[in-house]
Amino acid sequence: MNKLKNFLGTTFLGGLVVILPLAIFAILAKWVITFFDGIIDPLASLFPERWNEFLIKLLAFGIITVFCFAIGLMVRTQFGNSIVSWLEQQILYRLPLYSTIKETVQQFFGKEKSAFSKVVLIEPFANGVQMLGFVTDETEEGMMTVFSPTAPNPTNGYVFVVHRDTVELLDVKAEVAMKNILSLGAGMGKMIKQSRTKS
Repeated sequence: MNKLKNFLGTTFLGGLVVILPLAIFAILAKWVITFFDGIIDPLASLFPERWNEFLIKLLAFGIITVFCFAIGLMVRTQFGNSIVSWLEQQILYRLPLYSTIKETVQQFFGKEKSAFSKVVLIEPFANGVQMLGFVTDETEEGMMTVFSPTAPNPTNGYVFVVHRDTVELLDVKAEVAMKNILSLGAGMGKMIKQSRTKS
């Protein structure tokens, strides 16, 4: 009976892992399209009505693209970057969820290294029991902050601050490690063995 429950639970979670990113992507894609439509429609009204609607939207989209490029060009300069930084500190970071959204966008476009990119094994209680975790922060003093998720719900877990010398870095992708956590550790031994073989 327990095997059946484990099978049903891990199978459901495995499907959820596949479907959830697709659902989130679809929601974001719909939001982006709606956002651009809201900007393009007012701009399209500036052109003569006799113009082809597709051409109007294409020109309006081109204006938005040039505007985004101009902003990007501005922030590449020291002066422009300082203005944006000032606006963020004085206004934008005070808005709810702005910093979280910015970090997410930066990670999505590869501008910022994901906090969960390093997979590690730690022995937090020095009793021979190791725990799988993800490095979320590092200090110049040689300390690491490691988040160790619980299974099968990886949104819960424990945060440990450990010395770098006591951490075993695994040559494993974060998504592979997370899959093993969702499957209640099934395949964990093989994953660790393969990582140690690479080292």
